[in-house]
Amino acid sequence: MAKMQWLSPWYAENTAPEASEDKVWHHLDQIYLHGKIEESAGFDLIVAEKPDVPLGIYPVTVHANGTSYGCTAHVWTINREDDTKTCKGLVVLNTDKESREYAHSKFSANAKFI
Repeated sequence: MAKMQWLSPWYAENTAPEASEDKVWHHLDQIYLHGKIEESAGFDLIVAEKPDVPLGIYPVTVHANGTSYGCTAHVWTINREDDTKTCKGLVVLNTDKESREYAHSKFSANAKFI
């Protein structure tokens, strides 16, 4: 498992700052907020300044509703039916043990459905 610090903060899509000429948001498709962080954000979709997301389990900061949350990303690849690869992932609050265990189980299984 890779461990690394993601330098660019991630935002719950519904509360991200407005995009501008200097700041473009990229949707992190197939990577979702889960558990208590999803409840706190009121949304499960994520945006970031960088479109490329590393694989593995690593710390991230998620901003939602004016609050910064310490979270852990679990990101893996799966094979699609057309034999191309895509990322899947769950981002959970560090203090949400039940959701961390669920995300880790999905990561370990390279789950197609989350």
